[in-house]
Amino acid sequence: MKKLLVSLLDLIVIGVTLFGLGYYFYFDYMHNPVIQFRVADNLLDYESFGMTNADAAYYYTLSAKQGYVPAQLKLAKSHLDGTFMVPNPKFAMQWYEKAAENGSTQAQLILAKAYRDGFGVDMNLNRSLKWFLRAAESDSPEAQFELGKCYENGIAVGKDLKEALAYYQKAAKQNFSQAIFRLSIAYESGDLLEKNALKARELCESAADLGLDIAQYKIASIYFAEKNYIKYKKYIELSAEQAHAQSQFGIAECFYKGLGTERNFYEAAKWYQRAAGQNIPEAQYMLAIMYEKGLGLEKSLPMSLMWHENAASNGIAESQLHIGLSFEDGKFVKKDLQKAFEYYQKAANQNLPEGLYRLGLCYQQGIATEKNLTKAAEYFMKAAAQGSSNAEYALALCYKNSWGVNYDAKLELAYYQKAADHGNADAQCALAKAYALGSLGLEKNLHKAAAWYESASLKGNKEALYQTALCNLEGNGTELNREKAYSIFQALAKDGDLRAAYNLALCYQEGWGVEKNPALAVEYFFKLAKLGNVEAQFNLALAYHDGLGLEKNMHEAYIWFGVASKSGNEEAQTVFAVLKRKLTAPEQADYERMIAARMEQIKAH
Repeated sequence: MKKLLVSLLDLIVIGVTLFGLGYYFYFDYMHNPVIQFRVADNLLDYESFGMTNADAAYYYTLSAKQGYVPAQLKLAKSHLDGTFMVPNPKFAMQWYEKAAENGSTQAQLILAKAYRDGFGVDMNLNRSLKWFLRAAESDSPEAQFELGKCYENGIAVGKDLKEALAYYQKAAKQNFSQAIFRLSIAYESGDLLEKNALKARELCESAADLGLDIAQYKIASIYFAEKNYIKYKKYIELSAEQAHAQSQFGIAECFYKGLGTERNFYEAAKWYQRAAGQNIPEAQYMLAIMYEKGLGLEKSLPMSLMWHENAASNGIAESQLHIGLSFEDGKFVKKDLQKAFEYYQKAANQNLPEGLYRLGLCYQQGIATEKNLTKAAEYFMKAAAQGSSNAEYALALCYKNSWGVNYDAKLELAYYQKAADHGNADAQCALAKAYALGSLGLEKNLHKAAAWYESASLKGNKEALYQTALCNLEGNGTELNREKAYSIFQALAKDGDLRAAYNLALCYQEGWGVEKNPALAVEYFFKLAKLGNVEAQFNLALAYHDGLGLEKNMHEAYIWFGVASKSGNEEAQTVFAVLKRKLTAPEQADYERMIAARMEQIKAH
């Protein structure tokens, strides 16, 4: 019994002791800022178990009020980003000020910037300077850099370039990239240090290697100028990855043009999109081109037009020209000649050669403005002065036809020559014709004529292609090549060129460049004759007369000879006169009626 009482007393003593210790630990927990801070952190971690942000805020506040700097910083940050408090910059700065007073370099730096910018507090440059100084005393390189700016620009302190340099150098010694870059500028410009291009470059590259985007962009530009595209690509990509807009455009150009890397239109499109999203006009223009051509992106003319509109509104003259052409042609927009004229004006105001040329055409043809041939010629001259082949050709026509200028054959030829040299197919064709005829003061030269026709034909000029076929067919100015001539006539005939179709018929009739095929020749002659081709009418008449490619039929031969004769073919007139004498007067009258009826059918056709 006695032993039992002792045991109970021991348990009571142990219980009282544990209660006392628990109370002590509870009391200590309630007043220890570190424990309060950890409790708050844990409450945030276990929010899903029913804990709330308000619970965490309560214990952070208990800790912060006891001067615990991490809690003060946590509350300040939450008042800025709304992590677990309602965003309130004013309250944030109050907590940052408490942390700053308690020696937090981080808070001192944030507070200095807040007073400088008037964020969450009234702007106060003197208080900003105070906190930058306090942070700098703790060896904050950023604060040292900011103090350098204060002394350099006389912000809340007397302007002192030596003191500015000293602070920049202190920050640079701690590898603060912005300070290193500022020293690079100082060596380059000579404003704080004696000029030293080599030192400037070394420091710029050092800042770039530390990750400063503007330094990366600048050193990349240096390597670009030196045509070291591998180094250029390295630094421009590093800068682009930090969302530096111009660098994003630069790396896009690397992938588009294959600078320092293989060409990759998909990568180019990706970076053009990022730069365009940051309103880089050149990137918007290139994105329009990518969509137009389907390079790295699914081809989409509406998307291309949209990006051209963005680029045009940001002053890209080429896009202004493109939008003008779209309004003139009615491509993906409602045709609007007035808007076309306005966009041409915008492009012309930026001295874009093709914009000047298009504006000249508007004045020449009276498109959305009063017709003014003199003004048109003036715009053509401005564009031609910049090497626009279209404008040079237009000027040649102006001097040929006295449109806004006096007739001048020498200037007509001069501008044909300039435009032809600049690759204008129409001008090359005109120059070829002048050599073929020996006109415009040129000596007749079939070799030069054939060469210019060939050059123009390779650029898609259909007239030049036809003339090239004739040169090859007859060996004029070039080697005889009837196979080539036949091939060209065949291609042009498919495109509806009636002259080519007639010559194709002759090729089949005579076996020029192809096996003789009189029947196929007659088919072509018949189709062309019904369309009013006089030479085809005469050849069809001969075919009926001689039975070439079809059954001999003097009745049809007589009618077609009559049609060709009355249409002005001299050979047909000679043959028709001979045949006519073999007919009686009534027969002649009958055939005259049939010939007239056939000509009416042709006219109606």
